[in-house]
Amino acid sequence: FLCVAWNDMAWRQMSVVWGVEAVRQAIPVDPVKFAGEEIGAFLDLGRLKVGDTVVVTAGVPPGTPGSTNLIYVDTVT
Repeated sequence: FLCVAWNDMAWRQMSVVWGVEAVRQAIPVDPVKFAGEEIGAFLDLGRLKVGDTVVVTAGVPPGTPGSTNLIYVDTVT
């Protein structure tokens, strides 16, 4: 599992979960655009490949605890 977090506590907690590779990033302005950028970055790093399925959970507004209200499922192209 690949995890991108902008909250230090969430990043640290995910970093110690078995099988999770956590990456620290700044708070995004647009969660859907951010998801596309991170998917592209993981593709460049070889952590994802074309055809992989990704599930992104996020919240609007970004950075607000408890605001997770978006689930984005896509196939990497």
